[in-house]
Amino acid sequence: MSYVMSTATEQFNFVKLASLADTEKDQVVDILGMIKGTGDTSELLGGSSYDKKTMYKLVIIDKPAPIESVVAFKGMRVGYFNGHILSLTQMGSMKVNPDFEKAKTLCDWYKAEGSKITFKSISSSSNTGSSMTRSLQLMTVVQVSTMLNGTTDMVILFMVQGKVSNIYSASLVYDSCSDNNCGGTVSQAVASNEWICKTCKRKWPNPKYVYNFLFDICDSTSQTRLQCLGKIGDILLDAAASKMAELQHHDDMAFGEKIASAKNKAYIFKCKARSDTFLGIARMIISVLDIHKIV
Repeated sequence: MSYVMSTATEQFNFVKLASLADTEKDQVVDILGMIKGTGDTSELLGGSSYDKKTMYKLVIIDKPAPIESVVAFKGMRVGYFNGHILSLTQMGSMKVNPDFEKAKTLCDWYKAEGSKITFKSISSSSNTGSSMTRSLQLMTVVQVSTMLNGTTDMVILFMVQGKVSNIYSASLVYDSCSDNNCGGTVSQAVASNEWICKTCKRKWPNPKYVYNFLFDICDSTSQTRLQCLGKIGDILLDAAASKMAELQHHDDMAFGEKIASAKNKAYIFKCKARSDTFLGIARMIISVLDIHKIV
């Protein structure tokens, strides 16, 4: 559901907060709401340089709240990262206490009855009680390294913010079984040219390409290495795994340009660290579960 509102200088096409659950990720919307509260500020690395920017966290509702400031946002990007989130795009704008009827109605409603209502949050998932739906601490790279130092036999969930500094592109994708429920590795039979899954033994005319590569991120404190699996690579490289596999085999220049364009971009990464043993040496593998691009 949406409704159009015009001001002297621009037009808004507001959507209800409740409808965000059915809104596709990365879609840009306009929001009208009340500031219910504020969270802690944090510093992010923005743009193509390492300049720090301050991120402000606001809690907004469709029907007003204690701070009693009506806000109209134009150009908010819908995301899902540890729950539903909205981030203001570079071309977006925010108007505090805008002078139009819908905002006044919202404010009047709060003064009459809204202050007594408890609102359901859409900023975190309520479908499951797993630890992935709870708020995770945002850490610096050096904090992650310190936390994982000496850690064994544990699975740790955390968030870290940084810029992509290097992508290990020699082995970017692997040949996967076309059955989504299997995901095993396939190899090509010399005699028939068919691809046979090592796990389910099924045969396929072609493999399914899936991302599985390592990349480095850094911030002002340090650098660390992460593992990219599956659809996370689609976001990092802005291309499907099948497309990158094609470029890697047939167009070295275009492939190199894609890798280069993915560097120096800042994200917040939701990660899982787990212990692993390779050649008798214990190590921690940090896999990316989700990412949120910092505009």
